[in-house]
Amino acid sequence: MNKHVQGLDTELTEAIVSTLREPIIILDKNLRVIVASRAFYDTFNVEYEQVHGKIFFELGNGEWNIPALRALLEQVIPEKTTVEGYEVKYNFVRLGSRIMIINAREIKFGNRRQNIFLSISDVTEQRKTQHDKENLMLQKDTLLKEMRHRIANSLQLIASIILLKAGSVKSDESKKHLEDAHDRIISIATVQRNLDPSSEGSLVPVIDYLKILCESLAKSMIGGRKPITIKVTGGVEQLHPMKLLAWGSSRRNWL
Repeated sequence: MNKHVQGLDTELTEAIVSTLREPIIILDKNLRVIVASRAFYDTFNVEYEQVHGKIFFELGNGEWNIPALRALLEQVIPEKTTVEGYEVKYNFVRLGSRIMIINAREIKFGNRRQNIFLSISDVTEQRKTQHDKENLMLQKDTLLKEMRHRIANSLQLIASIILLKAGSVKSDESKKHLEDAHDRIISIATVQRNLDPSSEGSLVPVIDYLKILCESLAKSMIGGRKPITIKVTGGVEQLHPMKLLAWGSSRRNWL
C-alpha cells in the first residue's frame, strides 16, 4: 500500500470516527490519542488541541488516570485483551458527578496495526432512572402489602360473622352455604395475607400455602363447630397464586 492510499485510509477512518454519536477515541500503542469523535469533544467540553496527541491518562487534568483502568488498557495490545463494561464513577470538573462505562479493544487504524478503539458511555441518567424505578417499586410493594393486610383482616372479620350466623340458622342447607362461604373467604384472606407482593405472578409452593390455609381454617372453627387440627404433608409442587385460590376456595374439595 503506497503512502497516498494509506493517507486516504487514515482520513476515511478519521471521518467515520468523527461522525459517531458515542464518545469514541482511538489510541496508539503508547496510549496517545490519534483521533476522537465529535461526540467526545462535545460531551467533555474540550477542544482538539487539548486532546489530539495527548496520552489518554493526561486528559482532563488526569481525570482518567485511574490505576485499575490504566492496568487494563496497558494490557490490551500486548496481551490481546479487551476491556468490557469497566465502570468509572468520578466527579468530573466540567460534568460533575457521572458514571461512565468504558469498553476497549485492539483495532487496525489506517496503516497502523497496533491501536486501541475506546468507547465511553455516560450511564448516569440510566442508573438514576433505574434507582428511582426501584424505589417506586419498593413503595408500591409496601403499599400493596399494607393494603392486603387490611383486606385480610376485614375478610377474617367477615368470615367470623358468617360462621356465627351459620351456627344460629336452623336450615341445614343454609348452614352449609354459610360454612362454604366462610371457607372461601378464609382462603382468600390467607392469600391476601401471605403472598409476597414483590413476587406478583410468580409460582408459590403449594405445601407452604396449604399449611398456612389449614392453620387459618383450624383457628376459625368456632361456635358450633368443634376445634380441629389439620396436618399437611406433600411434595415440592408450585402453582400460580390464582390457581392456589381455586385450590383453597373450599376445604371440602381437598380435606
